[in-house]
Amino acid sequence: KRRFTLKKLLAALFAAAFALTSAGAFAAAHAGAQPAKDGKKDEMKKDAPKKDEAKKDDKKDKPKVETGFMTRTDAALGREYWLYVPENYDPNVSHGLIVWFHQAGQGGKDGEKMMKTFKDFAEDHHFIVMGPKSVAEAGWRPGETEQVVQDVKAVMGQYTVDRTRVVAHGQANGGEMAFYVGFNVRDVFRGVCTVGATLGNPPKDNIANQPLSFFISGGDKDPVI
Repeated sequence: KRRFTLKKLLAALFAAAFALTSAGAFAAAHAGAQPAKDGKKDEMKKDAPKKDEAKKDDKKDKPKVETGFMTRTDAALGREYWLYVPENYDPNVSHGLIVWFHQAGQGGKDGEKMMKTFKDFAEDHHFIVMGPKSVAEAGWRPGETEQVVQDVKAVMGQYTVDRTRVVAHGQANGGEMAFYVGFNVRDVFRGVCTVGATLGNPPKDNIANQPLSFFISGGDKDPVI
């Protein structure tokens, strides 16, 4: 049996296909306090602890987001997906988003296994990983695209996601779905990574302001490709 080391595959994808840009540092200008005369120095010192206390209160008031592995269900549509948010998630840091499309017959069954595969990569490189579930046991169908995108946008709305690092990733039938959403939902996806998958339809023309990067892997003896 062939084994695909997904962590190595993804590391190669993001190293070769994406030019990750880091945001420039902005220096905030703070006016220095002038030395005070007479009793004003003491008043300034008394005010300092109050400012520190205010900062602590601000941190307490910030809502905490859920991290770790979780499963979610869209109450209206009844759709399910799993989600992994690294324990070191920081809302002040932009995270990439990997959308994993499972193989046929694996919907809802491979979540924890894939989470363990992606865990170290996600923590080290600031990525969130999610895995929607196909409706049919036989695998993905193009008609599910709109519902999947709703789930993806829900995650993007809750967490700090870098829109230039949203990747559709899948294997076999899941890879075919990754190709499809990559070409047809370019306002959301910026990369496609597939393993042992065929391109079901002719590729679409490039769009200048919506670049799409690819990393495609397949075995020499794979009968499908």
